[in-house]
Amino acid sequence: MGYSHQGTAFLSALGVSFISNDTQNIGTMTGQPGTITDGYIFPYNIGTDPNYSVDEISSSMKSVIFKSNNSYLRTIAYENAQYRTITSSPVLGGLIDDGDNTKTNLMATYLGYLLKIDGRVRGVVTNANTGEPIIGANVTVGTDFDYTNDYGMYAIELQPGTYSLTCTSPGYVAYTHPSNIEVNYCETTWINIEMVPLVSNDDDILSLRNEITSVNPNPVMTNAEIYFTLTESKAVDISLYNIKGQKLSTLLSDTRQAGTHIIKWDKATDLLTPGVYFLRMNVDDKNMVRKVLVIE
Repeated sequence: MGYSHQGTAFLSALGVSFISNDTQNIGTMTGQPGTITDGYIFPYNIGTDPNYSVDEISSSMKSVIFKSNNSYLRTIAYENAQYRTITSSPVLGGLIDDGDNTKTNLMATYLGYLLKIDGRVRGVVTNANTGEPIIGANVTVGTDFDYTNDYGMYAIELQPGTYSLTCTSPGYVAYTHPSNIEVNYCETTWINIEMVPLVSNDDDILSLRNEITSVNPNPVMTNAEIYFTLTESKAVDISLYNIKGQKLSTLLSDTRQAGTHIIKWDKATDLLTPGVYFLRMNVDDKNMVRKVLVIE
């Protein structure tokens, strides 16, 4: 903004406030963890004239995406209901490319943020034994999810960041990806999933019990999937109780065949507050109870 600049009222539209003229050159610009510039670090050199010195700016509510080596705030990302902006006191030309940290990659990141172009995770879910696509499998990345189509394919759009991935389907062992997934603006990350059948033949049914085998995820934040098994065709009742033993709702009351089954549970339908709850499964007047933890 220049050595003698004292800021402008226009800065408020960018979510930025002017702090002071800085009379010293800066050496590096470092992207801030958890923001769109996480992982970026640039040497910086633009000149020695005072007008080339970088002003200090601030923002109490918005995302600081770059700081200089003296810990001053240098670049702010701002978003409201109408638009997004990026305000930078250092000029782009002063950044020096260093390995994968290039101005070209940085501009792609900026444009992805400004245009709200998210990244995407896609893939195909198949049976590990046969290679056949699995229809209706639930693939969850972070807190977003999708169900596979007739070809076993899923696609989830996400903002850039690091996410966990899980996949569940009735009759299969729940899958958790062995490492977190990195999602970048405008990029598609392919994760193909092979699901291991939980019951491979009729003889294996003999090893099953009438029980709730798992609740995924647990703790429950928004919704969960409840897995249960039956040794033979039975009438089954699964209900939710609070810690006082009071019944809150019936999640299932029906007859199901032998094997592994799944029901979907949305905690919002029960208006639950954070705390401990119990799922009770009743078959042949025998009860099996599993504890679940609800969080915000």
